[in-house]
Amino acid sequence: MRNIELLAPAGNLESFFAAVRSGADAVYLGSQGFNARQNATNFSMEELGQVVEFAHAHDVKVYITLNTLVKNQELSQLLQALNDLVKANVDAIIVQDLGIFWLVNRYFQGLALHSSTQLTVNNTLGIEYLKKLNVEKVVVARENSISDIKSMAKTGMALEVFIHGAMCICYSGQCLMSSMIGGRSGNRGRCAQPCRLTYTLLDSSNKELNGEIGEHLLSPKDLNTWDILPELIEAGAVSLKIEGRMKRPEYVATVVRAYRERLDAVDSALDDARSIQVETELKQIFNREFTHGYMHTNPGQELMSYKRPNNRGLQLGRIDRATENGFAIRLKEDLRVGDGVEIWVSKGGRKGFEITSLEQEGQSVEEALKDTTVNVGFGGRVFPGDRVFKTSDISLNQKAKSSYENQDLSIYEKVEVWISGSLDKPLSMRIQTESGETVSGETEQNLQEARQHPLDEEIIRKKMRFGNTRYRLDELHIDLGANLMIPISQLNALRRNLTDELERGHQVKDVYSELELEHIEKELSSKITSSKEAEKLVAEVDDEYQARAALGAGADLVYIHMNRVRTSIELNPALLNEEDKKRALYILPRIIRESEIAALVKNLKKLKGNCAGFIAPSIGAIELLESESLGPIYGDYALNVMNNLALRELSNRKLAGVCISPELSLSEMLEMRGEMLLEAVVHGSMPLMTSEHCVVGAVAGDKHGHHCKMPCKQGRYSFKDRKNYIFPLLLQQDCTMQVLNARELCAIEEVHSLLAGPISRVRLLLRERTEDDIQVICKSYRKVMNSNRLDASQVKKELDEISPYGLTKGHYYREVE
Repeated sequence: MRNIELLAPAGNLESFFAAVRSGADAVYLGSQGFNARQNATNFSMEELGQVVEFAHAHDVKVYITLNTLVKNQELSQLLQALNDLVKANVDAIIVQDLGIFWLVNRYFQGLALHSSTQLTVNNTLGIEYLKKLNVEKVVVARENSISDIKSMAKTGMALEVFIHGAMCICYSGQCLMSSMIGGRSGNRGRCAQPCRLTYTLLDSSNKELNGEIGEHLLSPKDLNTWDILPELIEAGAVSLKIEGRMKRPEYVATVVRAYRERLDAVDSALDDARSIQVETELKQIFNREFTHGYMHTNPGQELMSYKRPNNRGLQLGRIDRATENGFAIRLKEDLRVGDGVEIWVSKGGRKGFEITSLEQEGQSVEEALKDTTVNVGFGGRVFPGDRVFKTSDISLNQKAKSSYENQDLSIYEKVEVWISGSLDKPLSMRIQTESGETVSGETEQNLQEARQHPLDEEIIRKKMRFGNTRYRLDELHIDLGANLMIPISQLNALRRNLTDELERGHQVKDVYSELELEHIEKELSSKITSSKEAEKLVAEVDDEYQARAALGAGADLVYIHMNRVRTSIELNPALLNEEDKKRALYILPRIIRESEIAALVKNLKKLKGNCAGFIAPSIGAIELLESESLGPIYGDYALNVMNNLALRELSNRKLAGVCISPELSLSEMLEMRGEMLLEAVVHGSMPLMTSEHCVVGAVAGDKHGHHCKMPCKQGRYSFKDRKNYIFPLLLQQDCTMQVLNARELCAIEEVHSLLAGPISRVRLLLRERTEDDIQVICKSYRKVMNSNRLDASQVKKELDEISPYGLTKGHYYREVE
């Protein structure tokens, strides 16, 4: 069998110990900055060096999550962080930002590169792009199936696959919901998890469709592949990744131990009783119910935890009756004093508490077994039939704690020492470590005949204490002539010198000095003159009818989607006249499934010669267009370009232009520079999520696997949140779903500032609007762009009147965290 890596999360030092002691082959963790779990404790650079040294001493690799987007003003901190990571001798960094890939390849070639799931790589095209960036391992999208993994493994790239833990409902790297709603960006490691909140599904008549299904429409179950691990390994996964840097160390210990056991016995079936026990432990430590995710098919409703977005624990049963001091219940699982319990009270919500007393047959007991009835002490009001869940198990937690309690990062290496010498000759010392490193030397003075205290084993052994170093004496060999002595200071000095020599072999020099880092920063910050073209107004639309409406109302260019909403027409460039074709570009699907590449190529070839270029929303799309010699190619805002380093990387790929990230503020946009034309989104309903899970199909279409009643063909749908904001849904022809913002972006007052700066094109997002609305919006922006004297604020009021849900400035004046 291939060498398969079990990769565990470590959000703090206790979780790190839990992972290492429970059988992880590698851990991934964040330093304090530039990682996608900023709310975890994370590690200082000083701690990191010790952590890496400890891990390596236990044959465990350490990968650092540098998987967030970086702003231009953070370049200095980024350079210092990369330099520190080289010094810390980490095994690899996990990266999202295209600019960091460029920077590491140019200045920090000693750092191994892994691509993050935040890069949204879900096909062989994305892998081929990353090969050119010297990436050694790719974390594939959670939405990939086992069949996809088989295809992707044929590229020869090492594949890292999530096997357990929380799932995002949106493709990682494509979620702006937390960012746009609350200013906390998932792409910057600060996701507020709005997907775990409650929503109501509405049809076009605002009828509520949730029914009895539940309100947590965007909250998936937890991934659990323990029982199908052999399938993943056979498919070609070489690194098996457990999610959970925000989880408790007990969780890390329990889950790692379970998967270590399964991995070690992957070629044989485990005992049925043990399988049931492991399944119970995994459920007990944390679950929102479990799913295989997309491993075999799109599971529809079966993916989701509609009723509850957090830990369910294990169901103990239903309350038989209330008692004077609590309640009686027949147990489905064992229950102990010290366990945590939650009651889903039919009147009054949920009540959690720790078990302090149990009684059976009138006697106080410490433990009650499953299939028995027990009286549980509880001071609150309950009702017969209320469900009771065990949310924590004291014995399971104690077992887990043994892996990380009373641990420290001290590393001791046993050494063997040889001492030899004869009269009137220097004393010789040789030290050999467990790993085989050897150093030797001699004293400056010679051995002399002893007058009072000759050297003996007792004296020498006392002086072979290695103090605060990593070394500890294991064996001592002495070959000295009789009745010899030497000043103890000589013996101590020789031991210190040889120890220092060993220590120097464990030190890594700075890749760059502080002065050199400042020089690199200055070089990278030098002004680049951005490629500029005559300012252009761009309308992003769904189909060719909308394109004609936009061009007729003043748009200079139209970007037409290839992956359209379900109610739209099929791809039809023939609807455009020859002049319009010269101003039309086509946007490739944001998500290109492996099974759909051939059909996409066929459609692209039909468009060649019938349009002015293509918009690539992913690195896989760039790779496809390049391989088919289709162009010119422009990068979409879904590429998450937030800094000038990313522009340098895309310049290497000969892109003609790119639309920069909508998470940048106006002032940050004006600092962008690259050897290509730049574009900014100024208007429209921003896609907040792109999801493989279609809520409309699952809730209104009874979707299970391939079965769906296709309600998407019957009209429009939206979400209503707990504050009554309405989020329109785009249901696309490939069955992906996009959630749009509840407020339309409108930066019409900022257009002149953008165009006076590095921005050449301003884009309007109009694909869900009527042709009449498209004409009004395009004409409004055209008027403002054509006149410096026109009061843009007045025009904005007119746009507000036709906006379904109101306007927002987005991040133009609110920098994202």
